[in-house]
Amino acid sequence: MKAARFAVTMALTFIAASRSMAGEAECEAVVAALMQMVRQPIVRQTDTRSDFPGAITMIFAEQAMYVSAGGTWKTMEVPAARRISDMQLLLQATPPTECTSGATEAVDGLDAVAYAFRQGPEAVRIWVGTADGLPYRLQGGVVDSRIDYAGVVVPVP
Repeated sequence: MKAARFAVTMALTFIAASRSMAGEAECEAVVAALMQMVRQPIVRQTDTRSDFPGAITMIFAEQAMYVSAGGTWKTMEVPAARRISDMQLLLQATPPTECTSGATEAVDGLDAVAYAFRQGPEAVRIWVGTADGLPYRLQGGVVDSRIDYAGVVVPVP
């Protein structure tokens, strides 16, 4: 009787553990990609929103963030260390859950693995480059973001 109860307990423990680990590797890949993005020396993110006409472009450089909506650039002091800590806090407060990986797709000519996950109540998709582990596209809610790392130049406001 004790052996049977032990076997049932072990089976239930294994099932519970395997459910909690479902998507764990995919969630780790999503977190790693987002952290790698904020650690880059310069990044351009262009957002299109279904609730806003036109695109919003942000350039993140070592000590500042530059934002343009409609061609006029504004500068905000946002040191790289703050961007990294802000991303860490965001990922701790609302970590990705229910992560899955899909097929490799082309994003702006680069091969990327598409991941789907939830962050809080939001369904999100992220495309992570197969060659470098960097995110190149991000979709969630009303926002579709394209992310570039090469050839990005800090604007003159």
